[in-house]
Amino acid sequence: MEGDKRRIFSFHPQPSVEIKESQKDQQKIKISDAREIKDPALREYLGERKIPLIIANRYCSEVEFELYGKMHLSIGFKNNSGGYELRNGYFKGSSSPKDITTIKLGGQKLSVFEGFFDFLSFQVQQLSDKDLLHNLPKLQGDFLILNSISFFEKSMELMEKYSRIHLYLDRDERGIECTKRALLWSEKFVDESIRYREFKDLNESLIGQWNEELKQTRKLKPRF
Repeated sequence: MEGDKRRIFSFHPQPSVEIKESQKDQQKIKISDAREIKDPALREYLGERKIPLIIANRYCSEVEFELYGKMHLSIGFKNNSGGYELRNGYFKGSSSPKDITTIKLGGQKLSVFEGFFDFLSFQVQQLSDKDLLHNLPKLQGDFLILNSISFFEKSMELMEKYSRIHLYLDRDERGIECTKRALLWSEKFVDESIRYREFKDLNESLIGQWNEELKQTRKLKPRF
């Protein structure tokens, strides 16, 4: 019956798609709802990226959206203009409008990330113990998540308002190029990507660190 329509959500494997700002497809994503992250598949995806649910729910949402007549669920990270970066295990895209995300907590320090999973990874790595979790935002400066490296130079005026700018950009060609240019522009910029120089980005570094710790724990486990 028409009044008993059920929404069908797609989690079937499909090619990873990044919907770019200039593509018309971006306009075809229709956000239906944004709520607390509860879906088991999305929780599993966060687990694969080594992001605890308590951190993900602080900054992200479970976003329901329609694309080409099909309903999807994804982790959604909201930008300053009301659009979302959308990720699940099989999909990478964004809704319109595309924009940066700023998180202002006070202070003269700014930390800059290319993608929101790197920002979430930073939050995870800053935790020295469980008691610090709820106090962490008070201990940090402001954050800028670019959501696309194309916003780096466009955000220069914003970045230069701070006395210290810590760059956590990807270790790929464009990320390294932007970091090098920034270091030439001003001594206020700091290249933090050397902390994860063996990895593509901060999230890959977090995953690698977690896997190494697991490996070491298994080595120390007594055998009977």
